[in-house]
Parts: sequence; C-alpha cells; structure tokens
Amino acid sequence: ERLECVSPANTAGPHSLEVSVDAFNFTADGVAFSYYPAPEVQSLAPTGGPTVPGGTFVVISGPTFSSGSDYRCKFGTRVVRAAFASDGNLTCTSPEQSAEGDLSVEVTLNGQQYSRSAVRFAYHTPEAVLRLSPSSGLISGSTVVQVHGTGFRPFEGSVCRFGGIEVNATWVSSS
Repeated sequence: ERLECVSPANTAGPHSLEVSVDAFNFTADGVAFSYYPAPEVQSLAPTGGPTVPGGTFVVISGPTFSSGSDYRCKFGTRVVRAAFASDGNLTCTSPEQSAEGDLSVEVTLNGQQYSRSAVRFAYHTPEAVLRLSPSSGLISGSTVVQVHGTGFRPFEGSVCRFGGIEVNATWVSSS
C-alpha cells in the first residue's frame, strides 16, 4: 500500500512526516523528510569530453549537495546516476552523445527537481594520436615532443602520459 503527497515549503533540515487517513489521527513514527536549498552547479572538472564513447568522469562542484536521497546528473536531456563525493562535490560519468556541442549539465538531489545553472560541458570528437615528433628521447628526459593527431582541445589540465608518468601538455592546435 502507498500514499503520495506533495511536500509544502519549509525550512532546511529534517522534519518528521506523519500521515492520517481520517485527517484527525496521525502516525507518530518520526520518519524524517529532509529539506534542502535548491541545488546549484558552479563548475565542472573537466569541462568537456568525447562524444563516443562518453565515459568522462566529471566532478560537479556546488555550494552544498548534502541531504540528498537520489543523486543524478543531466547532460542536455540524458540522465545518469551521480554519487555524493563530499558536501560541495558530486561525481558522474558523461553519457555518449551523437554529435559535438556544448550541453548544459544540471543535478538533482532527489531525482525530481533539477538545478537551473546552465554550466556547459563541451562534447567533442574523440582525440587520436597519429604520430610523435621526435618519437624517442634520452632516459634523463627533457625532450620536447610534438604530438600530431586529431580532436585536440584547449582544455585546462591537458597532460601527456609516458608509460605511467604524466606531464603537463601545451595546446597548440586541434591537430
């Protein structure tokens, strides 16, 4: 059996939800319904990822995400599950998209009401490395390597990984 009701406006925090079937006698179970401020997306990291296969791990930052019960992210119209990472951070994985473009990313803490922040995630064609110039260097390092390929974007945090070692990369062009 099930009842449905629409929550009225209230102050933030947990409030006991009790029911009555005769508008006179109420339950006294003390089950809490938590109120929270409207969610807000302030930033994304990273700010973009490939269209196919999607799968970019995204950290969404906002003022507060506590008191949620059903966390989700929406990339345009595509909804994916989100995880509570800390009070100011949620994480989710970008879904696959069929075309390049910037999509608004919004979050919900209850699976119903989404933020309206309009922070954009830039979908782009997947990067591909075609060749390196030079393709070798000294074991002591310090060789400047030009990476030639397709789909490179000027995102903050671009890196090159040599085996398991990451170094900062400088964006020069899309190729």
